Amino acid sequence: MSNIRRRLDALEGLANPHEFTGWPVEEQIKDAVDKLKFYRRFHANDPVLYSATDRELMMLGIAYAWDELRGEGEFHRPYSGTSIRFFRDGEYAYSIGVEGVVAVEDLPGGVREYFKRMNPKEQPARDQWLYEMWRHDQGEGGS
Repeated sequence: MSNIRRRLDALEGLANPHEFTGWPVEEQIKDAVDKLKFYRRFHANDPVLYSATDRELMMLGIAYAWDELRGEGEFHRPYSGTSIRFFRDGEYAYSIGVEGVVAVEDLPGGVREYFKRMNPKEQPARDQWLYEMWRHDQGEGGS
């Protein structure tokens, strides 16, 4: 198992309830960024906001922290105080640590304008649906 895979598995433990352990963090980040691209393209002039789960907001926070740091370091989200750290663990491998919960207000301008936080009571069902869609895209079936 590669170092990056082990590190991503560790992050999945932070980001995922146990039932989503097969859902790679890099896929979750890609899906969250793809939603941003969609909303920027098709809702640029609309007041339509995507209701994001805390999981999706975390993935966007990780993506933008990585973009800011471009490697090893720590990034503190200004609104929530959430800390996202990247530690080099080999030439192409990183460990990722997240302390706290990323808020919409933590996302950079040009991003946060497209999101709102989903009602916490509705988030488990949305996360389950997103997971099932990922599994379906992987050819694993799902509901």
